[in-house]
Amino acid sequence: MNCLLLAVNNPTKLNKLKLKLVKFASTAIAQLNSCFFSHSDDEQTTTSFNTTLNVQCKPSKVVQVLESLRREPNIAFSFFRELEERGFQHNISTYAALIRILCSWRLRRKLETLFLNLIGSKKMDFDVLDLLESLNQGCVLDASFIRAYDALIKAYVSVNLFDSVVDLLFRLGRKGFVPHIFTCNYLLNRLIEHGKMNMALVVYKQLKRFGCQPNDYTYATVIKALCKIGNMEEAIDIFEEMSGYGMVPNAFACAAYIEALCTHDCSTSGYQLLQAWRAERFPIDAYAYSVVIRGFCDEMKIDEAESVFLDMENYGVVPDAQTYSVLIDGYCKKLNLQKALSLHSLMLSKGIKSNCVIVSFILQCFLRMQMYSEVVNQFKVFQEKGLFLDKVVYNIVVHALCELGKLEEAIELLEEMTSRQIQMDVIHYTTMIKGLFAQGKIHEAMMMFENLKKNGVEPDSITYNVLAAGLSRNGLVSKVQELLNYMEEHGLREDPKMPNLVIENLCIGGKVKEATEFFNSLEVKTVDNYAAMINGYCAANSTKAAYKLFVNLSKEGVFIKRSSLVRLVSRLCMENSSFRAIEVMKQLPVMNLEAKEFVYNKVIASLCQVLDCPQLKST
Repeated sequence: MNCLLLAVNNPTKLNKLKLKLVKFASTAIAQLNSCFFSHSDDEQTTTSFNTTLNVQCKPSKVVQVLESLRREPNIAFSFFRELEERGFQHNISTYAALIRILCSWRLRRKLETLFLNLIGSKKMDFDVLDLLESLNQGCVLDASFIRAYDALIKAYVSVNLFDSVVDLLFRLGRKGFVPHIFTCNYLLNRLIEHGKMNMALVVYKQLKRFGCQPNDYTYATVIKALCKIGNMEEAIDIFEEMSGYGMVPNAFACAAYIEALCTHDCSTSGYQLLQAWRAERFPIDAYAYSVVIRGFCDEMKIDEAESVFLDMENYGVVPDAQTYSVLIDGYCKKLNLQKALSLHSLMLSKGIKSNCVIVSFILQCFLRMQMYSEVVNQFKVFQEKGLFLDKVVYNIVVHALCELGKLEEAIELLEEMTSRQIQMDVIHYTTMIKGLFAQGKIHEAMMMFENLKKNGVEPDSITYNVLAAGLSRNGLVSKVQELLNYMEEHGLREDPKMPNLVIENLCIGGKVKEATEFFNSLEVKTVDNYAAMINGYCAANSTKAAYKLFVNLSKEGVFIKRSSLVRLVSRLCMENSSFRAIEVMKQLPVMNLEAKEFVYNKVIASLCQVLDCPQLKST
């Protein structure tokens, strides 16, 4: 292709190229004719091509033709494939002849294609190991054998036939044949990508026994596998082994070990190790800092994460978009919107482009803070800047619009999204269904659910929970039962949360009697079911029923969740039932200081109203 492009503006080169192509074509036709057809004048001999192949095109003849095409590898490859398509059954000798040609020209992709077809063929009547060994000439390890071996392994790996490739490795390894280290690294990396950590470690150890000498990337890959399964001690042994060979771990290996520590809530240790390795001049890159920052953010230690960010800048390590993204996410999780927006502005001022992931963090923070209008406004700002916004971002904005009651705008936004070739998924449909239910649009919500199924989208447990909650909240008891029957008939597993949603939302919808009947109909009642019933009674202002259920459960030794008890205490206080609230408080498990202050303040305020004591009220 490159030759053709160069020749377009050069008539002399173009003519030479044409002559060469004609020569190639003529050679191919001549070889095909000599192989496929006899020189007999008998027309019956040439009428059936398949018959000719079976009778006259013997493997030895094909090998002879291939050897004559050894300087024209592309034609040899086409010739081989053409014979195959016409029904000719290749054997070891014909494969070996073509493999030698492809190996000599280092046509790796064609080799892999050839092996892919071979391992996928159901007509293969020989072992690939015999094919490889046929390439090996005497005691000298043939270059064709090595290249073919590597290509075969990559072919197996590319279609995830890991068991086959491991079997091949072990069988040839026992005979002293080891693939190139780059091929070994490729295999190990793919095994790890597919979650086969133990298999990767077994392969690594076996390859070492066979004489394979790992390089820095091999060690880094093995360290990654060990860290993923939490085998930190053996990972350290690998670092020491590298040190023994005078090999400095690469940035990938260092980051993998630090990340493992941070993933297991040991971010402080991970940061200390980063600092120690940095002092020893190990290659510490931006990713290593990012994993430490993420670790601290996951542990909600934002101040420490901020310090690491400042530290990396002091040491001249330039934060990339990923680093900014991790810290912005941390700020958003803590609802520190101001710092998140400031850091985002700083990132843009340094010429680092924002992305849809960062945008989703910021918009989600606005959403959690119930700043729904600001979600929509900020979305428009990001749109005007030409940022690519993915389906996650669109769903956040649709959610905000639904909360604002702007259902038509939400639907228009989804239509805009699909016009940008971003297909609606189950999350978008579920968000829209929930929004429609919240506005009392029952028919429209059910139509949206029907459209979901009609468009081939599979509803998930959250979708069914939203349906159950929406129907219950709107008092449609019969529809709720129809939904439960539908799920049972279609073998859909009911989410354990669904009964609780039905109970609470029936109460919110004013169907306390029906909620109680549904609760009583449950064959097995869990603590969560009891908590849902108390929550439901509280939501429906049936505080006496909630307290009665609480007393009965206390007598039976059933302890309800703290959140439900706090809610019950709050309701009792609102109804000036302070002494009952105190009885409930006795059952409260250990709470944090903030929760205790909240509950006690409620009770004290209620007691003040009951006793009508101005002095206590003032305190």
